[in-house]
Amino acid sequence: MLDVSQSLIAFDDEKRRQYAELFGVAPEEVIIVGVDEAGRGPLAGPVAAGAVAVRCGTGIVGVNDSKKLSEKRRNKLREEIRENTLANSVDLVPAKIIDSVNILEATLFAMRNAVYCCIETAFPDVRESAKPLPIVILVDGNKKFENNDLIQETVVGGDAKSFAIACASIMAKTVRDEYMINHIAAEYPDYAFDKHKGYGTREHIAAINKYGLCSEHRRTFVKKILAKQQAAQAAKLAEVAKQEVEDYPF
Repeated sequence: MLDVSQSLIAFDDEKRRQYAELFGVAPEEVIIVGVDEAGRGPLAGPVAAGAVAVRCGTGIVGVNDSKKLSEKRRNKLREEIRENTLANSVDLVPAKIIDSVNILEATLFAMRNAVYCCIETAFPDVRESAKPLPIVILVDGNKKFENNDLIQETVVGGDAKSFAIACASIMAKTVRDEYMINHIAAEYPDYAFDKHKGYGTREHIAAINKYGLCSEHRRTFVKKILAKQQAAQAAKLAEVAKQEVEDYPF
């Protein structure tokens, strides 16, 4: 049975062939940097973006879209990605920034930071280079982050097509999950962030209804929940007032 990662590697190799002439190098010299996010949808916690730089010939058995892997498998692959790829980076943008600029801009900002950190880790002298390095950025989705010096290509569903993007998806997911468990859940144990990682599960919404919001909640994401709370409270007060009127000794 063909390992899924082989088809993902083949996709990246085809991109190397497409861009090699532009750089004036052999396809094997083109570096693919995959970029993906994790945590756009949760009600709390940061959004994460991972970037992984991959040389031609790199292969890791089992790499796939992080959503298709178990937590145990993702964590194992994360260590293999760190050991076998050229460089990697994950950037986290907190809830207060998400609320300030919106989730799309926060995600693109995280992607940009992760990519530049990844490239500078792989090539410390990149800013002093006389000519552009043969680097192609493959971004999962249909939005590019702002930059003036990097070649980017968006790939819809890229985490299931590109090896580099799949690696980035694993890095983003595992690092964000670890942060939610070790930092946010530890600081706010009442919300069980270690279980749902900030997503809008019944348990999480019940905790919001019971304890209110903490500093890690995205206010722009919980408006509907708060509106329902206020409506329920208003209905309860109205019912109490109605009963008081009916019981009043006129």
